[in-house]
Amino acid sequence: MLIVLTNACLNKDHFKLDNINDASWNPNLAIPLLKANVGVYNLFGATDSNAVSIDGKNVSLIYQGKTVRLKMGEVLVFDDVTIPSSPIVYTTTTVAAPPIQLDSTFNKIDEVELSAGQMTIATSGQSSSDEITFTFLDILDAQSRPLVLNVIAGNTATKGLANHKITPDNGTIRFTVSATGNGNCNAAFYLTGLDFISATGDFNTGTLRLPRDSFELYVFKNIAAKGSITVSNPILSIKAKNSIGFDLKPLFDKVESTNPASGDINKLVVDPRKFGTIKSGTSTGGVVESEIRLDRDNSNIRDFIGITPKYLSHEIGLIGGSTPPNTIFKNSSCELEMNIELPLEGRVSAFEVLDTIDMQITNDLTLIKEFFIKTYTNNGFPLDTKITILLMDENRQLMRKADGTTMTLLNEVFTAAANVDGNSIVTESMIVSSEHKLLDDEVLASLPLAKYGQMRASMNTTNFGNDVVKIQSDYNLEVRVGVKITGNVNLTKKK
Repeated sequence: MLIVLTNACLNKDHFKLDNINDASWNPNLAIPLLKANVGVYNLFGATDSNAVSIDGKNVSLIYQGKTVRLKMGEVLVFDDVTIPSSPIVYTTTTVAAPPIQLDSTFNKIDEVELSAGQMTIATSGQSSSDEITFTFLDILDAQSRPLVLNVIAGNTATKGLANHKITPDNGTIRFTVSATGNGNCNAAFYLTGLDFISATGDFNTGTLRLPRDSFELYVFKNIAAKGSITVSNPILSIKAKNSIGFDLKPLFDKVESTNPASGDINKLVVDPRKFGTIKSGTSTGGVVESEIRLDRDNSNIRDFIGITPKYLSHEIGLIGGSTPPNTIFKNSSCELEMNIELPLEGRVSAFEVLDTIDMQITNDLTLIKEFFIKTYTNNGFPLDTKITILLMDENRQLMRKADGTTMTLLNEVFTAAANVDGNSIVTESMIVSSEHKLLDDEVLASLPLAKYGQMRASMNTTNFGNDVVKIQSDYNLEVRVGVKITGNVNLTKKK
């Protein structure tokens, strides 16, 4: 896989005839147009260079997304419970009353250790002023004693629940009623402001979603919309820091890559049988680190990444993967960081790279008899390359001939790929020098108007794009382009 960004180096003094000290008759005048020396960091745009990682001589692009975090204190939230006022009958004998139905969050919970909350009982319509005792069998204090709330009939009583725990009975709280006398009244119950330290139960009942995030995967920004690149083994890495007390299975059903130019959307497809789980935090809420890697063997990651710049968005789901019961803490969290790693190894087929270069040609073309384009390339990359240069005006717009076709200065000059060994590593660069006569009079006449050139490099890995090659950190490409003018050229002595 390869992308090329060519930087032109111009010496404008070459184009000023009055800088030459002696008058001369030179039938062959060579004028350099550009010189470029391209190493691995020149292969990427400015932002891409920040993603380059070199391990020895192996080169990869690594794109790092933002860290997203799932906090259990935000996931496990207990709603207030209100039991409307209804008649109760009390006696001096303790009797069981209908249980208080909790919100559905408690359905799969065995125990919740509370840091805050309160129970309030409001009585009215009493037939006597007896003291009524409510004993809540499933709300226990630090000594595992049931919560007891005494209220004089017709009054209201409240008790804080910090340092208590709720051990619900099938999602309800059981309680009994007794009194100092016999009578009846209306009673309403309010369980409010519940917050927790820890909770134990079955948390495998639904999908937890991490916050949605996206980042730009600016792969190969300086390309034309042509050709194809296949990265042999891109890797999507999920690095996890988990303090939640059970394993988590990630869901990738809401991971997409979008091409902003075409609007095309690719879905990430994975084989869940071929990757593991996010490891559980410790039983005391400690952090455990783990990693999940998606590659060509367990996903469609090669097609998902593709060639063009993309926005990658994700809203990863998590499903509990451990045998219940499990314990979580309010400050427990699962923190995920998504990275895309692209080792520069793969196939290139008809891949076209664009770059704009400065140009300047002398205005005096009246004495020119022949005009040659001279090229020199020293190709240290394992890619067959065809170089085309089109003329551009001062507004960086392609110049066109009378028939509407583009003005071409250089057309598909071929440079063979460097030689490689059995491991797809370059052993010897390929050097090519050539001359190309410019025969198009309309293009020649328009040269003084050309301020820029658009270089198009069409590249293939060898064997018609079928061979796999590697890009190493010490590869280099040298390109020189100039003009050779043959004719009667008067050079006036500089005064």
